[in-house]
Amino acid sequence: MEACLPSGFEARGDETALLRRDGPAGDGADAVQKGAHLLLRPLGGQGDLVGGEQAALQLVGRAEGRQLPVGDHEDLIADGLHLGQGVGDKEMLPYSLHYFKELIETGRISEIRPSNVWYEERTDFSPKALGTPRVSHANTGFDLLQGNAQFEGEILGGCLESLYDIFDNSLHADSTDLCQKYKLFPDLSDWEGKILLLETSQEKTEPDDFKKMLQTLKETRIFEVISGLLVGKPMDETFYDDYKEALMDTIDSNIPIVYNLNVGHATPRAIVPFEVHAYVDATEQVIRFDYNKES
Repeated sequence: MEACLPSGFEARGDETALLRRDGPAGDGADAVQKGAHLLLRPLGGQGDLVGGEQAALQLVGRAEGRQLPVGDHEDLIADGLHLGQGVGDKEMLPYSLHYFKELIETGRISEIRPSNVWYEERTDFSPKALGTPRVSHANTGFDLLQGNAQFEGEILGGCLESLYDIFDNSLHADSTDLCQKYKLFPDLSDWEGKILLLETSQEKTEPDDFKKMLQTLKETRIFEVISGLLVGKPMDETFYDDYKEALMDTIDSNIPIVYNLNVGHATPRAIVPFEVHAYVDATEQVIRFDYNKES
């Protein structure tokens, strides 16, 4: 069976589109499944498919007709599959591969546990860096900063910098008006009982700006209604302790905060399903998902 890519598209590591049965996103065709996201690029762009990418696309092809949960998926396929240019890994990172295979083969993620290692991000993306192994470090696992070690709810969230842009006019003067008009940030009632997931970008936001972004979220009163907060590991562990301090200083409610998840921009990455009931146990170092429970 051929990979279920839309006509005129192939995989890429830095652009996201909805996978459609009959054509690319925006042409009115039905999505394969709600929340099925792939990294795509128009044919004829830079970076031909090689080796392991073909195998990955075959896996994707077998997923047609399965329900792929909405989740934190950015650069999912790019975790070591040569997608795009200048990626040196010969294989997908083992931790990420585990979740990728589970999702493709079963249509769901059963649980998430911490990776044993984390990797420094590359600084050289030239051809001479191909095949250069990543530098790895021991990972310390989930870090409970405050609150109960066990909590539950559906997970919702994403990149902190992107969320902050909804409330900030620095890039475009009408950003906040447009975001309010189209309700891009969910109403407070939609957050009740949810678990908020936050992770930070490759920009490695300065601690003062990180704290400002948290304060902006706080002003929405979101921290008063969610059941807990999950926060991803910063890339290269840059400002790791500063971010911890900012989280505890800014969030004065006693909601649980679990830090240092392997999600988001830092590698390796797990896949986090949204709209699925999650049970977090920081003591046992696991997040389990119940696809039968209605939240």
